[in-house]
Amino acid sequence: MPSSRVQICRWHIWRNIAKKVEKSSLPKNQQSEFMDDVKNMTFSKTEDDLRAVIDNMSLKYPADCMSYLKDQWLDSLDGVMKKCWLEQHIKHNTNFGFSTTSPVEASHHSLKAGILCASATLHASALRLLEHDLWSQQLKDISKSRENFRLPLSIHRKIELTNLITRVSVGALRIIEKEISKMADGYDLETPCKCTAKPRFLLPCRHDIIPGRPILLAPLTLAGV
Repeated sequence: MPSSRVQICRWHIWRNIAKKVEKSSLPKNQQSEFMDDVKNMTFSKTEDDLRAVIDNMSLKYPADCMSYLKDQWLDSLDGVMKKCWLEQHIKHNTNFGFSTTSPVEASHHSLKAGILCASATLHASALRLLEHDLWSQQLKDISKSRENFRLPLSIHRKIELTNLITRVSVGALRIIEKEISKMADGYDLETPCKCTAKPRFLLPCRHDIIPGRPILLAPLTLAGV
């Protein structure tokens, strides 16, 4: 797909860095602090913030502790690697908020559950998966009906969300609610939209929402919400 963007599982990167730190000259009582700084660096909003955190870490920690982080995950491939996992870059990818491979691994687990054995026919495996999917859908329908009672009043009171309650996930409702709240700040129609709700979650941002008018479900359905 020409519009696809490569992402690397953030959790696995953190784990690899932690393993390298264990073998470095950094005392064990400082290793957890180092990983906390790595995670803060991961969520840096701008390149200047990122460099500030890295410079601070370079002063706090030994060179052998920082070399793996810089050489492998920040400066490798002329800086291309960092665009695959740092928040300031992947927030513009259509990834629905996922930064790890956990959701994919869960899907693989469900797929394997339908394969009875190595010699099972494709037909038998497909029937088992279909049965599992029907059962999962029933659980989702029950969950959605329960979620409706747990929604905050702020969501129920927003006219723009009327058509979406119980029909999209609670997470999607909260994201759209934040975009509606941002509308009060105003925006310049001439300024290009830099909101992350649209590219990352395929949800309407504050530039797409019309105050006082319910958001239509059809575009969201097409987006896969």
